[in-house]
Amino acid sequence: MICSWYTPDVMDYTIDVNKYNLDLSGITSLVFELKTCGRAHIFLSSSDVRNSAEPMYEIDIGFDTHKTYIIHRADDSLDSGSRMFSKFLTSNIFNCSVYLPLWISWADGDIKLGTESVVDENVLGYLTSAPQFEVKAIGVLTDCGMLGSWKIQFEGVHITTTVSTQVNGKVGSWFTPDVMDFTIDVNRYKLDLSGITSLVFELKRCGRAHVLLSSSAFRISSEPMYEIDIGFDTYETYIIYRADDSLDSGSRIFSKFLTPNIFNCTVYLPFWISWADGDIKLGTGIVVDENVLGYLKNAPQFEVKAIGVLTTYGMLGSWRIQFEGNFEALTLLSKFLQYIASYLYISHSLIDGPLWQGFNFRYEENK
Repeated sequence: MICSWYTPDVMDYTIDVNKYNLDLSGITSLVFELKTCGRAHIFLSSSDVRNSAEPMYEIDIGFDTHKTYIIHRADDSLDSGSRMFSKFLTSNIFNCSVYLPLWISWADGDIKLGTESVVDENVLGYLTSAPQFEVKAIGVLTDCGMLGSWKIQFEGVHITTTVSTQVNGKVGSWFTPDVMDFTIDVNRYKLDLSGITSLVFELKRCGRAHVLLSSSAFRISSEPMYEIDIGFDTYETYIIYRADDSLDSGSRIFSKFLTPNIFNCTVYLPFWISWADGDIKLGTGIVVDENVLGYLKNAPQFEVKAIGVLTTYGMLGSWRIQFEGNFEALTLLSKFLQYIASYLYISHSLIDGPLWQGFNFRYEENK
């Protein structure tokens, strides 16, 4: 039995669901789906290095098959005075063959568990007025040999990438077959971008800048792409759909519009791009669909899987690019084998490290 109540180093037994190492500051809820036949645990830690001695919340789902505990643990002493908790009935919360949707929230020291996918609806139970902290790491486990399958989603995550670009000469989708090779990939977290249809960014540069939205997860330039070519001839912008790398005029469609005074060498200017339903738009400010500068309508549609940026003619470009949305953090399977080990007659001394480490977890990541 592994949980915060009995296990000092409990975080060491969990799987870290934040595979992208995102900054979780400001996040106060989690939506997930769980398929398991038995008890499951979620740990919300105040330590970004998953130190079990630091304060944490635990949601212990299905204790004794029909109860759930929500626990605040202050440290790893296991003293009764170091924790506070609530418990409530959660009958029929397990399903061995079907994913069940659940959510957790922890705003203002009120830690809640509920069903379905809308936070604060269908509340099952809560712990109120717990000591507050910023959640910096999240771990999950299922114990007693039970297989747990999890689909976990972070909601409202804002991910900012800062890059600088500088390419000599003239490069763009109109002239350059292998144009993606000249860009910087802004998706350093390797997020699944499916479902994302807009981008907010700030740009500081003295000349022409390009954003390329590719249908290829591998940034292959022969695959369809959109290009937003900002500041062509200093005062025009092109939005281009390119079908392939042939450079034939029939392989592209485009629109152009005036964008005077769109450069600034010393100050970041805010922009947004959206591409829903084949309408590719560029605008100013940080609110998508406000202050539209121009657009290309009815372009062939595709799912954007990679995003690259560049600035040409040797001009330095400084970019701050923000992804906004709900990202599925991880789909995983975990099976904790600590207690099965004794039945297999495997001694702790025969493996390197704790039993859980020797067996490891069953883990599967679905893209």
